[in-house]
This record gives sequence, C-alpha cells and structure tokens, in this order.
Amino acid sequence: MEVRMNKFETVAVVLRTYNNNSDIRKAVERAFKTDVGQVIVVVNAQDEATRGNVANWCAPLVAQYPGRLSIVEMRAGYSWSNALNIGIERVRLHNMQARLTRNAQIEYVLNVSVEALWEACDLQLMLDATLRGAQVVGTTFIGKQHGNVVSLGRSYRHPRNTMMLVSRRAIEEVGSFDATCDLLGGMEDFQYLLRCHVAGLMVEQLDLGVTLLVGKHHDQEVKETREREAMIAIRNQLVELFSTTEMEVQKRLTDALVAYEANEL
Repeated sequence: MEVRMNKFETVAVVLRTYNNNSDIRKAVERAFKTDVGQVIVVVNAQDEATRGNVANWCAPLVAQYPGRLSIVEMRAGYSWSNALNIGIERVRLHNMQARLTRNAQIEYVLNVSVEALWEACDLQLMLDATLRGAQVVGTTFIGKQHGNVVSLGRSYRHPRNTMMLVSRRAIEEVGSFDATCDLLGGMEDFQYLLRCHVAGLMVEQLDLGVTLLVGKHHDQEVKETREREAMIAIRNQLVELFSTTEMEVQKRLTDALVAYEANEL
C-alpha cells in the first residue's frame, strides 16, 4: 500500500554552496523546520583545502534526519546549473526507488539560495499556487545588506532559482537546466521559464517579499548588466531554435518574451 505524505514532505529542497560558508547549516535547519521531505546540498568541492567542510558542518543534521539529508560534493565541473541538475538527478533516483517500493514520490523541487530567509508560510503559498495549475512558482525578494534594504534590480521580477518551486511534471516535460547558460552569464532560470511557456506550462510569480541577504561585495549595477546581457542572448537563441516550429509554439514564446521584456529587458 502506498504511503501517504503531507504536502511539505513531497518537496525536496536543493541548496548550492561554494563550500566556504558555514551558514549552509542554518539553511539546512531552516528547510527542515518546514518538515520538507528531502534536503540536497550540492557543494563546490574543487578546492582540496575546503573539501569536506560542509559535510562536517552538517554531520549532526545528517544523523538527526537519517535518509533525508544528502551532501553531494562536486570535485569537478561545478557551476550553478550543474549543481541544480545534480539535485534534480538525486530526486529522480529517489523517485525511482520510491516507485519500486511503492512509497510516495517527491513532487516538487525547491531550488533556494542559502541567503534566502524563507519560512513555512512562503512554501505553503507556493504550493497553493500549484493547485491553480502553476508548474513553476517564484517569488519577489527584499534585499537586505547590514539591515538596510537594497535594490535587487529588474531581473528579480520573474521566478529565480534564488527561491523557485518546480513541479515533477515540469521536470519530466521540460527537463533539467541548460548549463550552457553559465557561459552566457547565468540566467538558466529565465531560459527554463521560456521553455516552460513553449511547453504550455503555467508559470506564476508571487509577491511574498522573502528576505534575501546581500553580500558585502555585491555590485548591483555589474550584476544587472551581466544578467540583462545573458537574457538577451538566451532570447535570441530560443527565437532562432523555435523559428521552424508550429505557429502556436512560436506564439507562446513570443507572448512570454513580450511580457518579460516589458518588465526586465
């Protein structure tokens, strides 16, 4: 008989870290306070000097949440997109095992930044959006630096992997994140949203105002310029890629681009 789970237990949280931040333990604890089913931490472990730090910091939590916390060290090929895709593959493996044992599967992946101070009520509202048909759900943020509010720019007006809920259906129909976006300056989440629109999947952006801690070396102008250039390159690539598809598919992409460009480009 299949085991029933509450909605939060069908969520796997994916965290990424460059293996130099002890705040990762706080982020893991934050996730488990909401009683999510799985937490997957993907670590940049290319530097031997810091390799193993995250595993050591999180060792008590691994013992506290047996079978629910995974620390994955990437010793080569680390990037934001590749780390996200490692998390997705871990979820796929989990679900394969769940099907074989007739246990409930993970239905949602929550990609979230270590610096995003989200709460259970935020996740609940994101899950509520899936009841309206949304397959990808994002949120707005309030940037904070030393207690002061700072601008996060135009590129946070659409769902970002800073805190973005992705359904199993979206993963099955759209796939994983395109790591070639890393070569363009990032914005793999923007490309993913466009692919969802092309596939006819609903995307929703909530205005939750989740606090996002901004680092001392944050340069908004440089970041926003880089992200805008990446979005333009992604737009041009996808327009060319889907130029020979059916008119309905092209219209979905065009409509999505018109909406995003009005806000961000």
